[in-house]
Amino acid sequence: MHLIEFWILNPNGTIRCPLPEVETRTITPVRNDAGAIQFTYPEDGVNWAVLHETVTLDRDCVLQIRINGQIQPRLQAVITDTQGDDVTEGRTWTYTGYLANGRLNEAVVKPKSGMPAQGNDSTIEQDGHYYSATMGTIVSTLMVEAGVRGALAGVTYNSFTGTHDSNGVAWSKIITLKLTPGTTYLKVLQALVEAGMGEFEMVGTDLRCYQPDTLGTDRTLTNPPLILRRGRTIKDSPRKHTVRGTATAALIAGGNGIYQWVTDADAQTRRGRRIESSASQGSITDAGTLTAYAQHYLTTVVTGHMEKTHGLHTSGPVPILNFDVHDWVYSDLGDTPLERLRIAQWTWTEDADGTQSVTVTLNDLFATKLEAQAKRLEGIAGGTTISGTSNARQIPDEYIDGVAPHPPPRLP
Repeated sequence: MHLIEFWILNPNGTIRCPLPEVETRTITPVRNDAGAIQFTYPEDGVNWAVLHETVTLDRDCVLQIRINGQIQPRLQAVITDTQGDDVTEGRTWTYTGYLANGRLNEAVVKPKSGMPAQGNDSTIEQDGHYYSATMGTIVSTLMVEAGVRGALAGVTYNSFTGTHDSNGVAWSKIITLKLTPGTTYLKVLQALVEAGMGEFEMVGTDLRCYQPDTLGTDRTLTNPPLILRRGRTIKDSPRKHTVRGTATAALIAGGNGIYQWVTDADAQTRRGRRIESSASQGSITDAGTLTAYAQHYLTTVVTGHMEKTHGLHTSGPVPILNFDVHDWVYSDLGDTPLERLRIAQWTWTEDADGTQSVTVTLNDLFATKLEAQAKRLEGIAGGTTISGTSNARQIPDEYIDGVAPHPPPRLP
């Protein structure tokens, strides 16, 4: 069994006190999301009063998490909710919250019309548009603005710039977009991830941004590679797959009455018929941009989505010690070739009797993918294009923009 410890931090990040009598706990980091934590603690437990009053008196309760004595900054948690019964004897209270990435929900995009540009790149205009900007430019500008307002106090972002990511690699994608005021920073970053601009993580209070598909470790390339094997490390392996919402052709409506059909011949051959989808983007008024938008939109709906979850023996590879979200690993179920999959989420649970269990979700997060078409655009408005060194990509945009297009053309 692995030792998991919770410690309450002071507002300045120093240690306040331990919570040595946690009864049950569940820790769930999620790729590019806030993640979650839940645990129970007895009212007569050591330092319960410190824990409880910190939450109930509307003050942040920040937890440091240690595994086998090692501090895990990516798992730093903020406890936001408590639940219990005021009259039951021997009360045990339940506490829930989010992990480090959730701090990015504490700041929102401000309106910029008529306001001076702030940031480290000349691609920002006063009207709130970002023209030919990298993920680093957008995020660092947002962080500067948050700092001016006093938001996200203590959060650092020094490892990336408008030209290079947190690994020192030059950004390869640029984008033109306008952000919607009031959108949380987490939603903006998630939209940039979905658009293929890059990836991000919070390590404690340090925000880091990376080139697409470079966050995490490819453990299939280590010697030996990390293989989750049936019968050795894997206890069970439920799998989900869906083609709901997929299509082989799409009709995209732009502004000023322009339309663009796109099709995928290979997908149509595979499905044996033409299946159509549609999207509207009235803010795009030129054919070239609409074509780029349509091509990217089709890539998001042309294939199904698969989620595989492994229940693991804790005597084998476990999170943090052997792998983490964003990493690539092999899955070996014995009756199929090795599958190289990326870790989307893991969950570590400990019951009241000390029994620990681990699950790891690979590839897609099923529910997230089913809603991705709507979620990936939250906080981004306008005809937003993404271009790179060799190709162009378009952030899908499903906002209802109020521009009524002309009747569509006949099917090609």
